[in-house]
Amino acid sequence: MIARVSEFSSLWTHRCDSADHLQLGDKPLVVLSADDSWGLSEGPAKTFWRRYKKRWFAQHEALAHLSSRGVHRVIEASGHEIQLDKPQAVIDAVDEVLHQLHAGAKS
Repeated sequence: MIARVSEFSSLWTHRCDSADHLQLGDKPLVVLSADDSWGLSEGPAKTFWRRYKKRWFAQHEALAHLSSRGVHRVIEASGHEIQLDKPQAVIDAVDEVLHQLHAGAKS
């Protein structure tokens, strides 16, 4: 648990200059967030996640805003491996991006 807290705490203060100034224009982008990335039952770690996930989701929201067409989705009842827990959500996100790319190629 101490290692997890340390890792997450560094995310709040770490700055990656290349990502901070990155803009993706109007490229399609879908950012997926796990609703319960640790898959925890009750306890101190679960309490920490409840408090921390607002910040985690805010970072994902900021990532989505790198594109004018970026969207952020929280995938309910999913853990760290969304592709295993909710594969249809990943398939839908990929399809959406491909559809937008295809539609843009026609215009």
